[in-house]
Amino acid sequence: MNFFSVPIPLCLCVSVVAFSFSSCGINKEVHQKALADLTKAKDADIKKERERAGTCGKDRDACEKTRDALDKKLKGLTARASEIDEQNRACDDDRVKLKQQVAALDAKLVAQTDKLNEAHVGTAKLKERESELAEALAKERATHDNLLKSLKAEIDAGKIEVVNLRGVLTVKLKDKILFDSGKVKLKSEGQEALKKLAEVLTTVKDKQFQVQGHTDNIKIRGNVKWPTNWELSAARAAAVVRFLAENGVEPQNLSAAGLAEFQPVAANDTEDGRRENRRIEIILVPRVATLINK
Repeated sequence: MNFFSVPIPLCLCVSVVAFSFSSCGINKEVHQKALADLTKAKDADIKKERERAGTCGKDRDACEKTRDALDKKLKGLTARASEIDEQNRACDDDRVKLKQQVAALDAKLVAQTDKLNEAHVGTAKLKERESELAEALAKERATHDNLLKSLKAEIDAGKIEVVNLRGVLTVKLKDKILFDSGKVKLKSEGQEALKKLAEVLTTVKDKQFQVQGHTDNIKIRGNVKWPTNWELSAARAAAVVRFLAENGVEPQNLSAAGLAEFQPVAANDTEDGRRENRRIEIILVPRVATLINK
């Protein structure tokens, strides 16, 4: 390091100058004046240095305060940034959950919409079915009324009865007007009643006609041709079917069944009861194709 580059204190300079003046034989007054000037300059420099030192100290204190304030603010901002990051992560989690909830709600909405559409379809089908049933009921009533009107004389005479059994129109014919005891040949009185009935049945287009033969519980004895009431009731039903087909009723709409004594409508322990049980019933049932289509 260069020696002359190092600042020399002013007091040292004054001492050196004083020594120099005394050793050189300079006038004392001049010497004292120069010394006073140097001292004054020294004091001014010292004062300036002190003022500058004080200013630097104040500036340093202010800088330290500013630095502390900035550090504190930086810590606050860092903490706030951490909070914001945490909030962002929470928002991201909430966003994922919301997307999942929206997807679940969409799926539920689709399912509810499908159910609602099915309900609408079911309601439409139900209304259609109600309309069909109303139409069928109207036809049933019309057929019933037509039977009553066309067979009024026979009904009034007690030969024929038109009833609704379990929602099915049924025409009941007394055994006494159709067959002699133990026989399957139709009597003339019964043929006349069946002709009138055939005229009405030919106008019924949406039904099939099952002819059922019924007997009382009296056992058949000594009849080789009709050993039991099964055979007798079936043969009588077949005779009625054949007669109706010969008088205009479509054969494909006819069927015969023998039920013997096993579906009585009255007790068999009296003659009147047994008379009620000996009968032919013609059941008007919907066509099989119509039932399948429903």
